[in-house]
Amino acid sequence: MSEADDRDEHERGGREVEEIDRVREEFLRVAGHELRSPLTAMQLQIDTLIMAVQQSATTVGIEERAERIRRSLHKLGWIIEEVLDLVRAGGGWLPLRAAEVDVVDLARHAIERFAHDLERAGCEARLVGAGEALGVWDGPRVEHALGSLLIAAVKSGPATAIEIDIQIDEEGGARAEIRDGGAGLSPAQVALVFQPFDRMLAGLQAGNPILGLWLARMVAEAHGGRLVIAPGRHALHLPKTGRPP
Repeated sequence: MSEADDRDEHERGGREVEEIDRVREEFLRVAGHELRSPLTAMQLQIDTLIMAVQQSATTVGIEERAERIRRSLHKLGWIIEEVLDLVRAGGGWLPLRAAEVDVVDLARHAIERFAHDLERAGCEARLVGAGEALGVWDGPRVEHALGSLLIAAVKSGPATAIEIDIQIDEEGGARAEIRDGGAGLSPAQVALVFQPFDRMLAGLQAGNPILGLWLARMVAEAHGGRLVIAPGRHALHLPKTGRPP
């Protein structure tokens, strides 16, 4: 094959890769819009229903049902964002929208989001450690990662106390360690968390927290940090990236 033919083939390959990236990004844009729009509309309707119920004394039981629907919607929204981020991360890119946030607040939000799951599993989660841990990170994605670690702890140690210990390291970064006292993942499962996307999916089994932990690792690494997994504990390390723009 001549040098010109090699160059042409290389250019064609480059164009094919660019086209794949373009199609994938367009799919994510359309899918995200289509999935989020009805979710937002339903959330507004549920909020309106709850407000109406709170002002009435004749609708016994409706408020509780509406609250259950709202929790389901929150979980659906969580799953939607996780699927979209999995597609992004599986393709090798995970864009970040960084701003100054407090990891302690994010952990508190994650506990509130999964309060029903914790109660159903007989678990109690409590925050210990630093009063605040400020840094420049993508708040929603870090909260999602913390939620994934919390769910992994629930599955590892049901009916136990779960501690979320947040500390500031010497460089000003944050470490959020979730301790559950359970047996944790098997070595084979831990290995899957650190595999490329396709290999992780090939070894995935229903009911385990591998998918969420894999995405938590990608979130950590996108920030220049890391995820540590050990028996009975998971730790998310985030370097402090400086002052917000």
